[in-house]
Amino acid sequence: MADKKNDSSPGTAPGGMTKKEAVEKGLANLGNSATPTQLQKHIRERFNIEMDLNHISTAKAKILKAVVAAPAKLPATHKLAPRKEEPTKPALPQGNAIQGISLRDIETVKDLVERVGAISLKKLIDVMAR
Repeated sequence: MADKKNDSSPGTAPGGMTKKEAVEKGLANLGNSATPTQLQKHIRERFNIEMDLNHISTAKAKILKAVVAAPAKLPATHKLAPRKEEPTKPALPQGNAIQGISLRDIETVKDLVERVGAISLKKLIDVMAR
C-alpha cells in the first residue's frame, strides 16, 4: 500500500518517503498556515518530490483534520517506544537553562519531533497538560 517504503508503491516518492509524509514534514517545518505553494516549493527543494497543488492541499487538509479529530491518538507508524532508561534527576538550572530540563530531555523532544512531527507532539503535550 502507499504507507510501505518501497519505490514501486503508488504515492511513494523516489527516496522511499510517501508524498503524505513529505507534506507532514513540510507542515512541521513551515507551520499549519503554510500555503500549498509554499509547501510545494519546500517539498521540491528538500525532498526532491514533485507534487501538484491540489494533491498538497488535499493531503494537508487530511493531516490537519486527523490531528484535530484525535490529538492524543498517534498513527500506528508513530507509536512511541517504551523508555528503557532509568529516570534521572532534573538538571540544575545553569545560566539561561530552563529549570528542570536536561540535555537528555531536549534530545528526547528532538527525537520525538523527528518521529511524530511537531504538530502531533504539540497536540499531545496540550492534552497531557490538562
